[in-house]
Amino acid sequence: MKTISAHNREVNLLRCWVKPLDSDEVLILFRDSDDREVSGIFPKTYLFEGLLHIDIIEARAEECLITVKGMQCGGYGFFQGSNHWIKKGDIA
Repeated sequence: MKTISAHNREVNLLRCWVKPLDSDEVLILFRDSDDREVSGIFPKTYLFEGLLHIDIIEARAEECLITVKGMQCGGYGFFQGSNHWIKKGDIA
């Protein structure tokens, strides 16, 4: 897993499909570790070079449980719940 330093803290980034919306928001789409489609709406500021800033809650040998902190309310977040298992290879 690669991380970048942002404001003196390590940030994990998720490879995902990004569709700009008419506002300062984007639609995010990716597949979880069971190959189910996951989508949600986030502010553009949560992207870095087309990758979504994520937080890893738990890591296993081949997958990670992820979330996006601060996005569980206020109209932003994933439509299918706030935490998702992804394949480690989907982390940039």
